[in-house]
Amino acid sequence: MSTVRERTSIGVFLMAGLVGVALTLPAAADSKYKACSRLTVAEIGAALNASVSKTRDYDIDVPSGPYKGATISSCTWVVGPSFVNLIIMPAPQTPEQRAEGLKGIRRQDDVLRQQGWTVVPAHIPGADCNTFRPPASQSRSGSSASCAMVSNGMAFWLGVKGPLPVQQVKTLADKVAARLP
Repeated sequence: MSTVRERTSIGVFLMAGLVGVALTLPAAADSKYKACSRLTVAEIGAALNASVSKTRDYDIDVPSGPYKGATISSCTWVVGPSFVNLIIMPAPQTPEQRAEGLKGIRRQDDVLRQQGWTVVPAHIPGADCNTFRPPASQSRSGSSASCAMVSNGMAFWLGVKGPLPVQQVKTLADKVAARLP
């Protein structure tokens, strides 16, 4: 029996590499999993109490590894100095995919901890949610929160770089889960 962390880990694994390129990729003509349609600009703006200034919807084809050939759809909403990123892909189907996702979570958490970040698991049923707090030397970076979930055969990761408590991120993630095909 797999844990929520095992079932949802692949989204977190891929997030770190994707967020850095989120605003530099060209927009896809028609995103496979339509990530930007899973939350509205109004919902994002209301959650962060600010206007969304930019939205970017794009797909990435996985070139190697256990997910080779899979498509990852992502949406990034820019909200003032904050941003929200949603990544959607097929849920892990094999033990190899699950193991790679877990390895990715552990690697990312370890990297952040080595840099002095505090990683706080939220222990919210039905999701793998965390709050990430920067060290004092990077306090201008601000905190972030994320939740990874599985719904209807899809795995997704929703991350918010900004002042949104993890419980509110989970509320947005529940909306995404309800809107997956």
